Amino acid sequence: MDNQLEKAVVKQLGLRYTDVEEFRGTLADIRNNGIDGGFHGFIYYRDTVKFATDNKKEIVEEVLKLANDLGTAGVYTMIAEFMDSGITTDEVADGFHNSESEFHTPVMNWLAWFAAENVANTYDYA
Repeated sequence: MDNQLEKAVVKQLGLRYTDVEEFRGTLADIRNNGIDGGFHGFIYYRDTVKFATDNKKEIVEEVLKLANDLGTAGVYTMIAEFMDSGITTDEVADGFHNSESEFHTPVMNWLAWFAAENVANTYDYA
């Protein structure tokens, strides 16, 4: 996990490492229920698109690691399969590279949510 990405997710969530109970509770909620449950900084497209744009390099590094671990044919293919919305690999690529594309917002939102869930999954809550 890229420490820079972890810090960005924690900041986006409005959390502080010093508030251990809230920090652990929020990340456990994300881990157990998914980011789509409505967490600060990850609700509105304007926030998720900006977050993904600002942290694109770090997020892509994590996506690449997962794609390699899963043996997926490619990053865009993996994202299309994970998005499970009928979006094609070519549409993912278009949305990834073209901010004017109709697919830009859903792809960037998925990247932001992936980052938050990936960070949450790195913590042990036992």
